[in-house]
Amino acid sequence: MSQNALNSAPGGQAPGATARSCARTRRGERHSLRGDARHGRWPARTALGVAALLLGAAGGLAPAARADEPLGAFFTQVNTYLYSDGPNAGARVLVRARQTFTVIDLTNTADGTVWYRIVFPERDTRLEGVGWVFEAPHEILERQGGNVTVYEEIPRARTAVGETVSVPTQAIKQLNITEPSTRFAEITWYKVQYSAKIPLTPWIRAATGIYRPGVSAEFITRVYANMVARNIKVDKVKRLLSGVIQVGDSKRDVEWGLGDPLHVREETAGDIRRVFWQYAMVVVQFENDVVKQIN
Repeated sequence: MSQNALNSAPGGQAPGATARSCARTRRGERHSLRGDARHGRWPARTALGVAALLLGAAGGLAPAARADEPLGAFFTQVNTYLYSDGPNAGARVLVRARQTFTVIDLTNTADGTVWYRIVFPERDTRLEGVGWVFEAPHEILERQGGNVTVYEEIPRARTAVGETVSVPTQAIKQLNITEPSTRFAEITWYKVQYSAKIPLTPWIRAATGIYRPGVSAEFITRVYANMVARNIKVDKVKRLLSGVIQVGDSKRDVEWGLGDPLHVREETAGDIRRVFWQYAMVVVQFENDVVKQIN
């Protein structure tokens, strides 16, 4: 059986620079998994509706990424600074090692350094202004939470989007002013006002910790606390927090590294009991409760 490895990007490694291998699984090989649909994994992003699809298909007017849709989690390994306005820009906030944050954006600077934008709930900032949305008032109400992309001005040029901001739905106030789209009869723009306190979303350097795409900050926090309580060695803690499992690991190790499996099946051959844990992109085979093979 072949191993299909998809490594999450650890500190300092560029996003997307994931290691893939197709080789016979043998002792000493490792595997990591980039998320699945269970236990702290974020579901796939969904479209913002027919309006978004029409605008995006027209060329250049796809909605901005929504800040309420997490990309993953970041665990700090050292004391480090957060930067309020961008990589190495704005006010600095010192954070301690062994903290976990939700990641909502990422970027590369000119020198190739990877930075993540995180949610920092310990501090907030005032968000207020006036703008335009293409979601009708009833569509916003039906959301029952989440954020709405507000455009500072109605995009009129084919490729010009302009400034946007992601605003909590409960902070939106309808101004009862509408304007039809000059490009699509199906689109109506609604003028809104917004005012809300939102958590600070500063930037952190990737090399200062571990990034886990597709998992929640709560999952990482819980796993770390469980491993510390059981005096797990530091190297193993780092490996499992990175989502890397290997032959010889226990079931508990795999749960810490990958979370709950999507499906479990068992088979017995003589005195040997084999258990198979299936995840979105890997199957882990146990023999007598120890990882024997990773496919």
